[in-house]
Amino acid sequence: MNILAARKYPTPRNGPLSIAETETRRLAYAIKSLASPLADFDTAAREMAALIDGPCWLVPIHDLPDPARTIPMRPP
Repeated sequence: MNILAARKYPTPRNGPLSIAETETRRLAYAIKSLASPLADFDTAAREMAALIDGPCWLVPIHDLPDPARTIPMRPP
């Protein structure tokens, strides 16, 4: 399985974070809540979609209240 990430997730344990690293951490925490601004989801979705370079399947996320929400997965 090839696991991709749009951004490297930095940790403050390795030293002070840059502005870009701070924004990456903020975005990662923000999209864990459906109450976050849509712009945060849009940013994350666009960056992740840019990593898809071929056919993929959309797989439902069953633990969400909206069954129409899906995540992309590549065929095995």
